[in-house]
Amino acid sequence: MKQYKWLCLIICCTGILFLFFQYEINTSSFVKKNYKELNEFVNKIKLDNSTKDQQKSFYKGWNVTYWKENGMVEFKKGVFGIGSSTTYKGFYYSPTDEPLGFQGTNIKFEKKGKGWKWKEKKGDNWEYTERIMSNWFKFEIHF
Repeated sequence: MKQYKWLCLIICCTGILFLFFQYEINTSSFVKKNYKELNEFVNKIKLDNSTKDQQKSFYKGWNVTYWKENGMVEFKKGVFGIGSSTTYKGFYYSPTDEPLGFQGTNIKFEKKGKGWKWKEKKGDNWEYTERIMSNWFKFEIHF
């Protein structure tokens, strides 16, 4: 019986890791595959909403928000957790080709591995962002 429990635990953990890495691979692949169409969508949403501070939309199942103050267009799909243990994942368009904070916030990132990381000084909130290709980044943020 003990062996059965360990086997179930190993299978569950392997499945969770597979789904996590599949999401990471799919996000980058999705952006690269749809690069031209995404750029057209970004230009359209910015033009259509040039007078609005923030505009929400949808693109192929992704929740999209345009943040006028810095021109960021954010695509969110992965939301996991409850309350103060929530993780958001997605990708965004940065008109300056520089990393931007979640929901268009200007935060100071530090270089970390292939990307950039921000960590709240007095708390457990953090964000990691990584360039997919020119002007496009993926992100993960934990609250």
